[in-house]
Amino acid sequence: MAAAVYRSVMELTPARKKTRYGDLDYDLSHSVDTTRANVTLRTQLMATLAGHPYFATEPWLFEQIMQALPADLREFTFVDLGSGKGRVLLMASDCPFRRIVGIEFLPALHHAATENIGKYSSEHQRCKHIESVNMDVRDFPFPSRPLVVYMFILSRKLYLRRSWRIAPLGRAKSSTGVCGLSLSGVRALIAEM
Repeated sequence: MAAAVYRSVMELTPARKKTRYGDLDYDLSHSVDTTRANVTLRTQLMATLAGHPYFATEPWLFEQIMQALPADLREFTFVDLGSGKGRVLLMASDCPFRRIVGIEFLPALHHAATENIGKYSSEHQRCKHIESVNMDVRDFPFPSRPLVVYMFILSRKLYLRRSWRIAPLGRAKSSTGVCGLSLSGVRALIAEM
């Protein structure tokens, strides 16, 4: 009995909630819903069966990644493949991208991203051209302009493949997983998904 009570109390701790649901602070600060806390069991199951369970990117990690990119992003389009509920799209809007596009296959996550884009407000926002598209990333027509392509989760199988060529970006740290990849390399990577 004591062990059951202890486990129940431990489930209420902030550390355990963060482990289960992600960074709730970001959502509360921006009046959005990007964590997995409100993702239905059906949507979680579909995402898991597709090989990509939904988890929102932590703000500290995204900031690290952005620091590894070139300083002038005004000509770049930011593309998030598997954008989920749109947290990365919102965080990217604090950078001066020309345009931000999220591609999400699951309709429920796409719908949540669209709602979050509409509700988002930040004094740091520098790009207001944000959209979420509900489609398979393999069908996305990549723009022919400079791109920053973001993919949160790559399957282990893809990560270990050597059939595509990756060039690390100049200031990237290995812990961020930031790399430069040609558009043809991105397409080859997506084809292997």
